[in-house]
Amino acid sequence: MDEAIFQCNKELVIYENIHNDALKEIASWLHRSVPVSSDEENNGIVRTWGDIEIRKKYSQVDLITMIDGVDSDRGAVTAGGRGYYLMSAAVFLEQALIQLALRMLHAKKYKPLYTPFFVRKDIMQEVAQLSQFDEELYKVICKSSEKGDGSVDEKYLIATSEQPIAAFHRDEWIALESLPIRYAGISTCFRQEVGSHGRDTRSIFRVHQFEKVEQFCITSPHDNKSWEIFDEMVDNAEEFCKVLMGIPYRVVNIVSGELNNAASKKHDIEAWFPGSGAFRELVSCSNCLDYQSRRLQVRYGQTKKMNAQNKRRGKLSKGIVLLHDNARPHVANRTKDLITSFKWETLDHPPYSPDLAPSDYHLFLHLKKHLGGQRLQDDDEVKTVVMQWLTSQAADFYEEGIQKLVQRYDKCLNIGGNYVEK
Repeated sequence: MDEAIFQCNKELVIYENIHNDALKEIASWLHRSVPVSSDEENNGIVRTWGDIEIRKKYSQVDLITMIDGVDSDRGAVTAGGRGYYLMSAAVFLEQALIQLALRMLHAKKYKPLYTPFFVRKDIMQEVAQLSQFDEELYKVICKSSEKGDGSVDEKYLIATSEQPIAAFHRDEWIALESLPIRYAGISTCFRQEVGSHGRDTRSIFRVHQFEKVEQFCITSPHDNKSWEIFDEMVDNAEEFCKVLMGIPYRVVNIVSGELNNAASKKHDIEAWFPGSGAFRELVSCSNCLDYQSRRLQVRYGQTKKMNAQNKRRGKLSKGIVLLHDNARPHVANRTKDLITSFKWETLDHPPYSPDLAPSDYHLFLHLKKHLGGQRLQDDDEVKTVVMQWLTSQAADFYEEGIQKLVQRYDKCLNIGGNYVEK
């Protein structure tokens, strides 16, 4: 009898593992409001906010260069493609964005969580999908410091703080009265971006390393609670965009073909970049139902699985380029007032006047006079005439143009960053 019980227990472990592995592969059911399509052009527009038709002369690529905010050339030498050094005012801007997001979420009862930057292989297999291992994740192989036998540990750098936050309650039983649980995760994130070759390679919009603030909530699966929290997190992200000087955006309902196994429904918040004339995804929110809790064995009551939602507050590097693309110096006092309310010290730096560009105006006004009345046959003749004129100008001419920019900076500083001269 004892031998039979022992054998049955061994078989029970085997079948439980088979059962649990099968459960891990069952995708979340698709919410009825999700557009059924494999073409992202069919994403549903839920709503828009702000002026989504405004255009600007300079894009975030130009403006972050103007403030000496990034050095991508040295970054590429040090770290390879898409490496960068964030510098000067951009460093303070990134830290301010992080603090603003954390303060907003903390005021809404989200618990800040600063996560590990890498996780063990077995944990990553539970919180990430197979496709992520190929396209996103960086593997770290090192000698085990725990076993002391020279064996090798496999770990992975996190692509999002969602991964270590999801594992925070792994193999735990949650008290029903403690739900919902709200976390505001902050971490550096690392992504290979294998599938994005050639896309958004300029500036710091799509990079391999970035900072991110994440909303992550664990809810009851009953009484529509998870969908109430889903709406709450979308509202939080929209509020964040509105606080940032009124950033225009749209909320998009992602089509079924673009959802991974975890998401029952996903809303993206796409901010309007007037310098680029395009919408770009800034925040993404998914309701994963019990997909993650099944894989991680997070339970309450009689083996009932939790529902989990996660929302990326967005790569902070995207937040930086978004603010540059939407820069409006004539309303900069709104931003300064908000920073002052946090009792932070503000450091002035020379503003820019993107719509006035005194050096450009100095150059092209004289060039326009030179070209006036001439009839040129083709592009080659235009290039020849322009180059001849440019090379014929004395050094004093160019020095005068540069000094006009310096003079403009001085005037802007003296009157608090407003536009001057027409």
